[in-house]
Amino acid sequence: MSSLNAAFKSITGATTDLTESTEMSFIVITSNPNSLNQDFGGVGKDFDGDLSWEELGISSSSYTADGKSPVPEPSTYALLFGLVALGAAVVRRR
Repeated sequence: MSSLNAAFKSITGATTDLTESTEMSFIVITSNPNSLNQDFGGVGKDFDGDLSWEELGISSSSYTADGKSPVPEPSTYALLFGLVALGAAVVRRR
């Protein structure tokens, strides 16, 4: 955790520490051994710079260092509800 804190502070200039319950997420990028391709998880170079990483679909779910899962986002509940509704439709159709 101390290494992560040091890297976070040096990159962002933040003065507060990360804790084990701080939510973090990851982004997906590709690179060559010597350079960054500017390819963020399949989003090309001409993407809309006003969109957030979540809106572009390249950000992961939130994670914490202590292993406790944060409260799911509303979209997670919508996905689960959709799957249940689809399952109910399939069962009813039989």
